[in-house]
Amino acid sequence: MEIKLLSCLSKEQRKLVKGLSIKKGYSLFKEGDTCDSIGIVVSGEIDIVSYSIEGKEIVYNSITPGNLFGANLVFSSEKEYKGDVVAKEKSTVAIIKKADLINILQTNQDFLLEYLNKQSDFSKALNSKIKVLSYESSEDRLLVYLGMNDNQITIKSVTDLAATLCMTRESLSRCLSRLEKKHLIKRKGNVIKRA
Repeated sequence: MEIKLLSCLSKEQRKLVKGLSIKKGYSLFKEGDTCDSIGIVVSGEIDIVSYSIEGKEIVYNSITPGNLFGANLVFSSEKEYKGDVVAKEKSTVAIIKKADLINILQTNQDFLLEYLNKQSDFSKALNSKIKVLSYESSEDRLLVYLGMNDNQITIKSVTDLAATLCMTRESLSRCLSRLEKKHLIKRKGNVIKRA
């Protein structure tokens, strides 16, 4: 899979990129670490996780190939990671240090435009998540989320969807059953759509 952001780099700029292979479960950065670089997921998936007072893991962002982590922190006045950066599965990431990133952004317009596109997409996704989470009832959250995705979603698992909607798996399972009984949604395999 070609990563568009990396393909924008010149041969000389590619030398500034550090590639890392990460085993499943490995923490690349810990909550509170200072962010002095950006990461681009090349393969696999990276989760940003925090832990509740009871020790329950809370995944609040999953980064898939072609997407960034650290980009919203590296130029921030508060540069500390707000969660652990953990490999959800065996992954490869490209790391670019802040000084090198600044140089690339100043000298490579194609990279700059793609970087800004990724940041804009991240902001849109964040605003969408805030909109979904502003609804108190699990049914409203799910129906709004469906509406934002053309009234049909394909899920990896109920657990993953529950994490996306900030619910427990059990709450989401009950919600899905209620909405099916009301004939508001239809489920077939991993596909959920409005009825």
